[in-house]
Amino acid sequence: MNLRSGLRSLVLLLVWLLITAGYILLFAYLGSLAQVYSESGENWYGGGRGVSCGISSGISSGISGSKHSSLGISGSKHSSLGISSSKHSSLGISSSEHSGISSGISSGMSSGKHSDISNDASSGVSDGERVSESETAERLTILSIPGLSFLELTEPWLTQMPELQRLLREGALGAVNTRLAGQGGKDSYVSIGSGRRSVSGPAQAYTQREKVEGYSANLIYRRYTGTDSGQEAIVIPSIDRMRRANQSSSYRGRPGSLGDLLRRNYIQTNVWGNADVEGEAESEGTGSGKGLRRYAAFALMTRQGTVEQGDVSQATLMPSPYHAGGVTTDYSFLTNKWRQRADRSISLLELGDLQRLYTFKSRYSENSFLAHQQVVLKEIDHFIGTVRNQIGDNEELWILSPGVHSEANRRKLTMSPLLLYRKDGQRGLVRTESTRRDGIVTLLDLTPTITDRLGLGNEKDWTGKAVSIKPYEQPLSFLQRELGRMEAVYRLRPPLLTAFTVYEMIVLFFGLYFVWFQKNRDSPIMRALLWSILVAPVLLFALGWGVGGSGLVISQGGSGVHAAASHGSYGTWIDISQVVLLVVMLAAISAGLARMNLLAAFSLIGVVTASVLLLDGWTGAEVMKRSVLGYDPIIGARFYGMGNELMGVLVGSAALGTMAWAQNGRRASRISWRQGSLAAKPLLVWGLAGGYAALLLYLAMPSGGANAGGAITASVALGMSWLGLGTADRPPRPRIRTIWLILVLLITALIVLWVANAVLKGASSSHIGDSFRYLLAGNGGEIRSIIARKLKMNLHLIRVSIWSKVVLTCVLVIAALLLKPPRRMLCWKKAYPLLVNGWIAITMGAVVALVFNDSGIVAAGTMITYATVPMLLVAVEENAHSISSSH
Repeated sequence: MNLRSGLRSLVLLLVWLLITAGYILLFAYLGSLAQVYSESGENWYGGGRGVSCGISSGISSGISGSKHSSLGISGSKHSSLGISSSKHSSLGISSSEHSGISSGISSGMSSGKHSDISNDASSGVSDGERVSESETAERLTILSIPGLSFLELTEPWLTQMPELQRLLREGALGAVNTRLAGQGGKDSYVSIGSGRRSVSGPAQAYTQREKVEGYSANLIYRRYTGTDSGQEAIVIPSIDRMRRANQSSSYRGRPGSLGDLLRRNYIQTNVWGNADVEGEAESEGTGSGKGLRRYAAFALMTRQGTVEQGDVSQATLMPSPYHAGGVTTDYSFLTNKWRQRADRSISLLELGDLQRLYTFKSRYSENSFLAHQQVVLKEIDHFIGTVRNQIGDNEELWILSPGVHSEANRRKLTMSPLLLYRKDGQRGLVRTESTRRDGIVTLLDLTPTITDRLGLGNEKDWTGKAVSIKPYEQPLSFLQRELGRMEAVYRLRPPLLTAFTVYEMIVLFFGLYFVWFQKNRDSPIMRALLWSILVAPVLLFALGWGVGGSGLVISQGGSGVHAAASHGSYGTWIDISQVVLLVVMLAAISAGLARMNLLAAFSLIGVVTASVLLLDGWTGAEVMKRSVLGYDPIIGARFYGMGNELMGVLVGSAALGTMAWAQNGRRASRISWRQGSLAAKPLLVWGLAGGYAALLLYLAMPSGGANAGGAITASVALGMSWLGLGTADRPPRPRIRTIWLILVLLITALIVLWVANAVLKGASSSHIGDSFRYLLAGNGGEIRSIIARKLKMNLHLIRVSIWSKVVLTCVLVIAALLLKPPRRMLCWKKAYPLLVNGWIAITMGAVVALVFNDSGIVAAGTMITYATVPMLLVAVEENAHSISSSH
């Protein structure tokens, strides 16, 4: 009988694995179709046909042989809309210095060809290639372009910027998550200067001799700080207010940390340019002058709020009635100043014209905005070429954006471009340990990268990791596809998870109603609905194979020609087919499980779900990265390891599956485990111990799940499950013993975390290891700030997350099942002692997950489901047994 039961379970397991494998392969095939279509289909980025820069045909006066002409006709320095041999012609007809917009703009938009800028025949990393070691540079130049997004790195705009195309061919490309910086570009700059998330408040930077409140900025700085700025070129009078704001925040940023390190190592710091919209410095003093956008200096200032060299005043702009805000960047002025930089220096030049243009977008007609955007991008591109031509062999050029423009934000394309270039440098994708994803970095990684390139050390409290370069043949095409995948997950995640959680709550309440008021009925449909809740997580996880992404698509809509992350009509069909297939598979598997033996079905769904998650996690987490239950790089809460949704699923399914398997084996043997007469008992007990240890180690390892709260949760839930194997027939342990047991398991988890992150980490590091370093160094302030941030995040999610409603629903259902009839749990304890032990362990694990995770309500919501639904299923089966016994 035992052999027959074991063979049956083995056959069912194999069948389930085949079904799951077929499901994954089918979605992988659909994803590959989408990728093939993206590489060759119409209106998709990557070599097919698309909408080209139709603006050119809509401008009657084209571009001639000018050095940097742009829709100009005059010989002016900055003309507009015509043909000229001027250095900077744009949007003009007359011979004046700033000529006006002519009738040369028409509304035509043309179609044409477009292709990737790379001419390489193949993409991907060659065999044997390794991530390059960084090379130091004597001088570093950073061109900051507020508002620049990946929309500008697609057609039609890319063809308008040949210098940028050259850098894309010869440099290293990345996408920067700037959401970690806080609010907009100004917090991006101060976060770079701090090496960790920081806020700037209302502060502005001023050139020393500028007039502020009727006095020089140096006098205002002395008024508020009590010190003289000396020979420093740029001052931030509100530096003390900024410092206090950061010290009182949970992130405890230190604005000026980078600048201090550069100053101690005799690296000259230079900042030129601004993103001012309009107005003069003296308009509203040190708070935030009307129209002033003087934030770039925050990145290189010292902790005293000063920058050695530079100019952020109106002198970096020149009047231009036909540019947004009536001003434009004086590129000649910036070029002359930049040429005077020292041999060992870092220079930050802010080019604010694109952001100014988007600030006034609502005032433009559709065609006029597109024409002006083309002019601005051409002027920026020309300046990029000027700088590139003049950098030396031992010098680096960076192009970055502290934040994307409003249109990209509206489309949720919040990743900013990052380009690293040196004449003898490597081409490829940037990579960092902060994200462990090719081409994706965080804004905070820029700080240690700056010092790494200049051959300096890092401050201990910086949270980013230095960027390296991974060789890649077509970095732009790869990154466009990756951004398409991320956007697809970002787009699918909210509706799918909302639909699932609402469905789950409805089914749970309906199941409770059925148990209470339909005692004389047996409903296979009710059982199938309940089973679908347990089946859905593994299917939603496997859906990640089908999220292939298409890259950025060129489309034409109400706002003219634009690029957007979208799947197009074909991609929409793929999404719909995946959801339909998901529902069909969910219904079929749930109906099959509803016909199985209850304990066998519990063990099957639990063991398979946990095995699939662990297998993917230990083999690179490729499915997890694309799953709607995984983490979202666009949000930026996590970039690697296992997120809390899947952590709850993993621990809950493992506890349920193994305890149901043990209960099923115990029932089949008909022998008391307490007597020790079951031959397989030691093998089962120690086999489960090994499996639980592997799961715990995976969650603790920096190269695995890297989830400290998950490791603590698994230690408590799985530890209680394992210890319950030998006490199933004994009276319940005293409450004080249970408390001591939980404390021992918590200490065990901490020991495992320390060993995994200090001894077994290898080349990997994680935020957990950083926390242990703070702890061992006695940095109590840092530990307190980490705890404060996690508590703040958890409380926020409890208030707003739909998972808090799921947890509340599960708690109400469990309470209702235990209260009516009042002795139900005692009966279950006698009939299913090991299974009930698993439910208790899962519930206790959910409580621990809620306490020890920054998004604990999410983990608790997915985890407690694996106790609530099995309780309802057992109660529904009792109804069926009562019907059969009455007959």
